[in-house]
Amino acid sequence: MKQVLLALLAGGLLVAAGVLFERYRSEENAYRRLATSDLLRRARADAQDAVVYWELAQRCYIHNRFTEALTYLKRAQRLRPGWAELFYLEGCVLRQMGRRDEALAPLQRAVKLNPKLAAARFELGLAYNSIGHLKQAIDELRAYVDLEPDDDYGYYWLGSCAMSAGMFDVAERSLQRARALNPQRATTFLVLGNLKLIQNPTARDLEQAMAYYQRAAEIDPTNAEAFALIATVFYRQKRYAEAARAFEHALEIDPTRAEVYYPLGLAYAKIGEKEKSRRCLEIAEIYAKGKEAFARPGGAVAESVRGKP
Repeated sequence: MKQVLLALLAGGLLVAAGVLFERYRSEENAYRRLATSDLLRRARADAQDAVVYWELAQRCYIHNRFTEALTYLKRAQRLRPGWAELFYLEGCVLRQMGRRDEALAPLQRAVKLNPKLAAARFELGLAYNSIGHLKQAIDELRAYVDLEPDDDYGYYWLGSCAMSAGMFDVAERSLQRARALNPQRATTFLVLGNLKLIQNPTARDLEQAMAYYQRAAEIDPTNAEAFALIATVFYRQKRYAEAARAFEHALEIDPTRAEVYYPLGLAYAKIGEKEKSRRCLEIAEIYAKGKEAFARPGGAVAESVRGKP
C-alpha cells in the first residue's frame, strides 16, 4: 500500500508539474505579444513573476543590452532555479560579452537541468571550443547533433573542433554530413579545403582543396578568405601569377585583411614584380608592429600595392 501511495503521489506531482509548466509556457506566449513598457509595468506590479523577467532578458539580449539582460536573468533564476533556459541564456549573454570562462558554469547547469536542451548543448560546445577544451567541446557537439540531426551547423562545428583536435576522420565525416545537409554554406567548403591541407598534402590533396575553395567562392563571391585560400593553393602549386591575382582579388573585397600582404609580396617576387613585392612586405611589417600603425582609409592600401595613386 505504501508503494502504491508513493506512486500515486509521484504521479500527482508529475501532473502538477506538467500543469505548472504549461501555465508558464502559456504566460510566456502571452507576454511575447506585449510591449516592453507593459512588461516593465508588470514587473513592478509583481516582483515574483519569473516569466516577465525572462521575456525582458530575451529582448535585452536581442538588442545587445547584455548587462540588463543579466540583471533580469538573475531575478528570474532566484524565482525559478530549475528553469534550464534561464541558465542557457545567461551563458549566451556572457559569451557575447567576452566573458568566456564565466559562461561555462551557467551552460553546464542548463545541460544538467535539461540534458535534452539542444541549444544549451550547442552553446556549451562552442564555449568549450573558445577556451581550447576540445574534447569537451566535441562531446557536447556530438550530443547536439544527436538531438538535432538535421542541423548542418552542428556538424560544421563538430567537424571544425575535431580537425583542431587532430581527429581527422571524425572531422571529414562531420563536414561531409554538413555539406550534404546544406550545400550552400560556404564556410563548410572552406574548412573541408583546410582539412585537405593540414597534413603534408599531396598534389591530389591540393586539387581537392582548390575545388572546395572555388566552390566556396562560387557560393559567396564576397568572401575574401575564399580567394586568399585559392591563392595559397596556387602558390603551393607554383602558379605564382595566378596566386598574385587571387590575393589581389581578396584585397579588393577586403583591403583590411593584413595577413594577405605578406604572401602577396612573395608571389610578386616570384613573378619579378619587385616594387610591388617591396610595398607589400613593408605593409606586412607595419601591420606586424601594431594594428594602429595600419589604420589607413579603406582601399588605399590595396591601391598602393597595385601601384595606383
